[in-house]
Amino acid sequence: MKRTIITLFITLIIGSVSAQQVPQDRLLDGFARMYANSLQEKVYVMTDKPYYSAGERIWLRGWVVDAVSHTGQTPTNYLYVDLIDAGDNLVQRIKIKRDSTGFSNAIDLPSDIKAGSYSLVAFTQWQTNWSEDFFFRRRIEIGNSIDDVVSHEVSYVLGEDSTA
Repeated sequence: MKRTIITLFITLIIGSVSAQQVPQDRLLDGFARMYANSLQEKVYVMTDKPYYSAGERIWLRGWVVDAVSHTGQTPTNYLYVDLIDAGDNLVQRIKIKRDSTGFSNAIDLPSDIKAGSYSLVAFTQWQTNWSEDFFFRRRIEIGNSIDDVVSHEVSYVLGEDSTA
């Protein structure tokens, strides 16, 4: 569908520019150079669930595709995935190598991680050449059922028959 739209757009440009005496070959070469030099990628990451507990493992799977053709024919071999807290601080970063089906790995959450809303941000090294607006982002909730505030105290009282 996008190829059809791009082809139609090029045809319209060629038709309107031909009245201005610009050679078609020069125009097409310029468009091809622009496309080749500004290859854009899209990243998508899927997780096994939307919320986690401290100490759990976030299983994830990622794909990187060409932003125009939506095919996996990109030169990228590594995907970076960051876990960022609500204060915009990096908690953990992993680097995933591409395999035959895409990118798959896991992030192990520490058992002492604070409960709250976190962001999962995925990007390629190529995408860092442009704005972070095009990075993949997903909000995930992390809970921590281990409460350090709870304290306990045990006391024994001897009964009349010397039982505690």
